[in-house]
Amino acid sequence: MVTSERLAGQQFVNLETFRKNGLGVKTPVWFVQDNGTLFVRTIANSGKVKRIRNGGQVNIAPCKADGTLLGEWLPGQAREITDPETAKKVDRLLDKKIWAGEENVCPGVRPAWPEVHCPGSRGTGVGMKDTLRQAAVVITVLMTLISNGMANALPLNGLNTGQISDRFQVYFVPAGYVFSIWGIIYIGLIAFAIFQALPAQRQNPSLRATGWWIALGGLANTTWIFLWHFLHFPLTLIAMLVLLATLMITYLRLDIRQVAVSTGERWAAHVPFSIYLGWITVATVANVTDVLDFLKWNRFGLSAELWMVITLAAVLAIAALMNFTRRDLAYTLVILWALAGISVKFSNVPAIAVPTWITFVLVALSLAAAALIRRPRQMPSVV
Repeated sequence: MVTSERLAGQQFVNLETFRKNGLGVKTPVWFVQDNGTLFVRTIANSGKVKRIRNGGQVNIAPCKADGTLLGEWLPGQAREITDPETAKKVDRLLDKKIWAGEENVCPGVRPAWPEVHCPGSRGTGVGMKDTLRQAAVVITVLMTLISNGMANALPLNGLNTGQISDRFQVYFVPAGYVFSIWGIIYIGLIAFAIFQALPAQRQNPSLRATGWWIALGGLANTTWIFLWHFLHFPLTLIAMLVLLATLMITYLRLDIRQVAVSTGERWAAHVPFSIYLGWITVATVANVTDVLDFLKWNRFGLSAELWMVITLAAVLAIAALMNFTRRDLAYTLVILWALAGISVKFSNVPAIAVPTWITFVLVALSLAAAALIRRPRQMPSVV
């Protein structure tokens, strides 16, 4: 499309593409103009490109690196570049612009933010909804910390978490020291609660897209603690699945390991939720095995040792999927930490320790293999 003079001198545009249901998805991106045409670059199989293929209708507006609008929206039509020579030309123009403009953005930070569904208003004013969201996250994080602290300090119902866990005759449970990872998770949650509450983060689109899900996850975590300590085991699985679902949504909406973000956001949001999701992945598998044992399920007649091998295969499949799609070291390290803990706990049971160590090695190898696979090449798209 022919671009407006309103984009002259700007570094970024907020590109709004549309899903099949008509909902818009806004993404701040670098852009260049050439002969009256505006070009942006993204990964070839990204959501933006898929949405553009649906029809090509887009809106664009000048913006800051964080997506804050600097002008009015302009309608346009987009298409994907397939000509290699044009793609190379756009690469050169964009690289030249990015390096020339590096001094105007945070050093070492690429201005790529996750895609965020932002229905409704296109304004950028700070609203009460943002403040409520920030407060809800802080409150639910505090609830999570307090309830987990009470669980063992009091303890709730006269039982600590480990004592209850020992009731179940299952193999998918790590040694006690492994649960010290909760300390790291708590530190991460505190860091995130503070980071997202900062005035500068109030309009951060990725935090807007995840805040209420994180708050719901905090409620699920707290609910699980009370259900577990008061021995309502089947209901604990529901709470755990809700927590797992909220963390998966948060992980996907933050676009962890898919976009580059500031150092602060990486360490206060991306890394903590990678670790948290990794541990809750393990905890969900453990919760399932505990509930099945509580219900006296016969494992389809299979031995406990063989069922453990099947469980480990499922864990390996999940970890490999994450490794090849996200290459998330923090997530994988948590899985490895748990597997090592299970092997240590059952070191005197070769039928458990050996397959668990084999799974440990295979998970590590899948991460190494994923790291060696070349990432998809960025291809420009034209607006």
